[in-house]
Amino acid sequence: MKNHPDFHFNISHSGNALAAAFCERETGIDIERIKKPNFKVADRFFCETEKDYIKKSDDPELAFFRIWTAKEAYAKFTGRGIDADFKKTEVLGDFIRKRMITITTGDYVLSAYTDCVTDYKIIKFDENSEIFKS
Repeated sequence: MKNHPDFHFNISHSGNALAAAFCERETGIDIERIKKPNFKVADRFFCETEKDYIKKSDDPELAFFRIWTAKEAYAKFTGRGIDADFKKTEVLGDFIRKRMITITTGDYVLSAYTDCVTDYKIIKFDENSEIFKS
């Protein structure tokens, strides 16, 4: 932000949930409701290591969304979005994984990325949050 160069934020929503990340540096966040994924998306956008991770997982749907949200969060951090490098960007590798926070909360997977994870504040709102109760 022009008048606040040390304040960065990013938001994401899915289903009835909203997630926001606030940080002193650039940040990216993604939240997705866990549902039956279209695994053809993995063929198009995931590298071989990520596809193997899903195949070997006890919960392939959860594994899919852990990777997808991490990829989206990283893409939002870089500002590139889904581009030609999306498939080449391996989110399971040490460089990205060390700066990524991925959590499962209820029916949602949330991933957030920044190059300074110690200064992170993540807020998730859903239909059960006080903010939505009248």
